[in-house]
Amino acid sequence: MNGSRNSKQGEKLSSTDPSRDRWIIGMLGGLVFCYLLCMGPELVEWFAGSPKAKTSQVFNNMKDCQIAAEKYADEHDGLYPKSATDDDFRARYAGRKAPINPFSNLPEWPVDGNVTNVDEARRKLDWQVGKGVVEYSSIGDSKGETRSYAVRGGDQTGAPISLRTGKPPFKAVVLSNR
Repeated sequence: MNGSRNSKQGEKLSSTDPSRDRWIIGMLGGLVFCYLLCMGPELVEWFAGSPKAKTSQVFNNMKDCQIAAEKYADEHDGLYPKSATDDDFRARYAGRKAPINPFSNLPEWPVDGNVTNVDEARRKLDWQVGKGVVEYSSIGDSKGETRSYAVRGGDQTGAPISLRTGKPPFKAVVLSNR
């Protein structure tokens, strides 16, 4: 006979023996308990939505805005939307729905911004936009045609999402075709 030993000496357990199933369930339960005990604080933070996770979602919303702007330009001879409120631009979003602001848990379209120079916007950290708000700025060329754009987003304080790695000066995250 094949199988593992039961508590009764000399008897073997078959694969259909209920005591074998109880043993497996007990072991799995113990493993889950140990995992939850060790990972509890991180799981609570994850389920509650840590500021870091929410800021990451804002960054994803910024990328969605960038993708929508690029799709718009593909269909408009390389010109980008002049405003974040352009219905044709909003139609380029997945599902034609406004992204969810992770700090308010409400759908919010990007707002119009005032960036005119992408490099300068990346160096500038002294602006406020609002918690989780995404800002879209159209940037015109010398002919007044919108050939570029800038997308910025606000973190848990409404300050710009920035790259805070390494040594200062830190830089704001600004998505653009430049």
